[in-house]
Amino acid sequence: MYNTLLKSCLKTCAVISLLTVNLVVAKDVTITKAPIDIRLPVGEEVRLEFPETIINLNIEPEVDSKLKVFIKPDGTVFLTAKEPFSKGRSLATTAKGEVIILDIATGRNSDKVIKLNHKVDAPTVKKPEKKDPYKLMPAFLKNQYQGVEAKKVKTYSYTDMAAFAMQHYIGPSRLIDNLPAQPVRLRRPKTAPIRVWGTDLRLALLNSWVLNKHYITAIKVKNISDTPYKFDPRAIRGKFLFVASLHYGYLLPRNPFLNLLMIRSEK
Repeated sequence: MYNTLLKSCLKTCAVISLLTVNLVVAKDVTITKAPIDIRLPVGEEVRLEFPETIINLNIEPEVDSKLKVFIKPDGTVFLTAKEPFSKGRSLATTAKGEVIILDIATGRNSDKVIKLNHKVDAPTVKKPEKKDPYKLMPAFLKNQYQGVEAKKVKTYSYTDMAAFAMQHYIGPSRLIDNLPAQPVRLRRPKTAPIRVWGTDLRLALLNSWVLNKHYITAIKVKNISDTPYKFDPRAIRGKFLFVASLHYGYLLPRNPFLNLLMIRSEK
């Protein structure tokens, strides 16, 4: 009887110890404007958990050939280094158009799970509302004493308009922001709206919208060469106020993903 109880206790302790060993604690990393360093031990899988769905992971060709990558629809990315390599820059694009910069290299790392999160701001204290002394006054008298307030026109930033245009192509329609932008009929311009270096890129106008006398235009960019094209939106020239790109780094030939440029201008 004693031996039977002893064996049962030993089996229970063994199971508990196995569960303790297999318990994986995720490392929390805050997403900022700076690139996030990711170190991968060779031959060991590291899991990256993003706060949103990842629709594209753009990795430099020199690094991509030495990596094994698997992306799940919920925003989880599994990375395994097949051989050592130096640091290479990668761009992870979310369904909302946010670009997260990663610097991936091989090296020592005890964290098997890395959880990326946005910074949570401290809750703001709501200030007490000011009492309106003219609340019970009739409207025709209230205007004389208080004055007629001008209607405020809501303004939208460049990023708001660029995200609105991108959301028409990278996600479901229910995620498109409710901006009061009106579609504009596209016509073939007499001159090219933008200029890029070389002859390896082909541009095609997709759609355009107008909001508060400003236009946002979606342009498809395609690499028609046989080699990766190093693409930097800052080298684009033209008569526009703002440019946003879904891709930064390299445009691969015959890339199945849609490469987009968002141009904001006054015409």
